[in-house]
Amino acid sequence: MIEWTLLHPNMTPEALGYLPGFLSEEDLRGMRDQIDERYVSGWSAMPGWDFDTETWILTYPGDRPLYPLAVASLRHELLLYYRHSWVVVLDMSTGSHEVARLD
Repeated sequence: MIEWTLLHPNMTPEALGYLPGFLSEEDLRGMRDQIDERYVSGWSAMPGWDFDTETWILTYPGDRPLYPLAVASLRHELLLYYRHSWVVVLDMSTGSHEVARLD
């Protein structure tokens, strides 16, 4: 089972909903591909976001910044969970990332 770290005092494991069940250490694919297969709507990347790979702050033009509420790691990737069910998959080896909403 993949371990989640809650980053905000008001964050609970229950707030993650089904998200932890979409990921498996036994599955050799990346997080994005695992979610794409197991989430009812698949993975749909949302362009236009800015993401700081060092602070993990997620911003969209005209909106207030989002700060991560929880994080999980799998091999060389991190999955960051934000308010309103926004998620980022970050490849730590390259710095590449994708943003999607899983609601």
